[in-house]
Amino acid sequence: IDRMTIQKGYSLLRPAKTMRAWVTDIEGINKPCSLDFRFAVAMQGSLGIGGDLTKYSDEDLEICRKNIAFYKTFRDIVQFGDLYRILDIEKDEVLLNQYVTADKSKSVAFLLANGTRFYKKRMPVRFDGLDNCRNYRLTIDGKTYEKSGAYLMNCGIILQIRGVDYNRVIIIEEIE
Repeated sequence: IDRMTIQKGYSLLRPAKTMRAWVTDIEGINKPCSLDFRFAVAMQGSLGIGGDLTKYSDEDLEICRKNIAFYKTFRDIVQFGDLYRILDIEKDEVLLNQYVTADKSKSVAFLLANGTRFYKKRMPVRFDGLDNCRNYRLTIDGKTYEKSGAYLMNCGIILQIRGVDYNRVIIIEEIE
């Protein structure tokens, strides 16, 4: 949770591509979080691994491989896109940061909650920075939605936040 606040402060002054966002061995003191959660937080900058990989289990190493490969598919959007801070972890108890390419054709959004009262809440998730007149394909949890930019920004999609370290990386791409 502290890392999300640190990254927010950093992003107010500098671009994401200059932020070294580390996945560390520390799982959180008061609010433990999974390795996937720590990756979802760190993917919002220049992803780095700060943990001792020689102490990781085979399962943890596979989680690292999977997340690094996934990050590489959208790294350019995070590092060179425009950042929209939609929900604030301190104020809203849920973090939603969205990065959008300059031409508004691609976007990646990070939805995170850790130990909040919203751990079982259904909520509309609205996006920003898209083109009202274009149609987009949104992918989350292996499901796809096809909606207009206007719909995604004004109505959004309803998501169920479950678990104590809820984390989703949402890919949005223009349908041509």
